[in-house]
Amino acid sequence: MKSLLFLSALLALGSAPLSAEVSPTDRLAVTSGVSLWLNAWKSPGKADPAKLQPLYHGNVVTNAAEAADPAKRSWQEFAGTIRDRSGGLAAAIGGENGSPLITVIQDRIVTSFPTGIRLVWEKTNGVWMIVEQNLPAVRAAMTALAE
Repeated sequence: MKSLLFLSALLALGSAPLSAEVSPTDRLAVTSGVSLWLNAWKSPGKADPAKLQPLYHGNVVTNAAEAADPAKRSWQEFAGTIRDRSGGLAAAIGGENGSPLITVIQDRIVTSFPTGIRLVWEKTNGVWMIVEQNLPAVRAAMTALAE
């Protein structure tokens, strides 16, 4: 039920006029992608890279909230983060309960959550994919889990 309400909220946001350059079909595709992304992270246990990979461009750039955590420059580098720290990432992302702010910047759609999570979507070969993301810091969460 909670997922249905969240998806409804995303669809309501998607119906707001964003830009003449982005069609309602494109907005729906991105809001559906956001819903799939959230559900993949909120699923029990570790996030499954196989469920997430179709949402990502191969050259996705991942920026972490911590300056000490270097940017990842590909899906393979980010997938390593999922394998190594998916518990901490899932806990941080799973705590997301606000609706994202959706904006259009040139030919990209940006979804920004209240916690600072930011996904940048770009249409490649007719498919909207995440090309850049800012994710929360997870070291503190991982330390707490280890104690």
